[in-house]
Amino acid sequence: MAGTFTLYGDKKLVEGTTLTTYIEITDDAGHGPFKLLIKANVVAPIEKTTHQPPKEPPKVDSAPSRPEILEYDGAPDDPPIEVSRPPKSERLLLKVNKGSQLLTDAKKLRSAEESGAVEFVFKYGLALVAMGLLETAKKTPEWKVDEAGCRKQIGESAAGVGRVIVPLCLTLPKKLPKAA
Repeated sequence: MAGTFTLYGDKKLVEGTTLTTYIEITDDAGHGPFKLLIKANVVAPIEKTTHQPPKEPPKVDSAPSRPEILEYDGAPDDPPIEVSRPPKSERLLLKVNKGSQLLTDAKKLRSAEESGAVEFVFKYGLALVAMGLLETAKKTPEWKVDEAGCRKQIGESAAGVGRVIVPLCLTLPKKLPKAA
């Protein structure tokens, strides 16, 4: 699911003016609502030009292959995330265990009203960690020799992050530097 946010301001606004609005984010799966504060600074108009693609290739791989992400209600002692490759598929599969004891424990640390936020951070935090580890592992010689072993190690590393991802991510908004 993707969304677009567009903020229109009066064309007579002075450069440097800050526009502030709140938006509420939800999805069809019932996550949220999450309130988000948006502060937009007015800048000078940007001249439209015909953009020419760069002549040299990008210095980083800008389009990593995205694995499929599947949520399931597993047993509490099952790993919180597993990385696999389904038979006859080129695409990797990240299986996030919503029944994980780690998620249950993380929910106990927060109020019942924050249960959706805790689940969101747990699922997507683990998936993002695993995706980052996968992109790094794919560039190593070990990946070509023992992909299954690399996937297993990535799952174990991401599971280790599962113990701290919720407390860490949910304290971030309080610790972010204030805008100047």
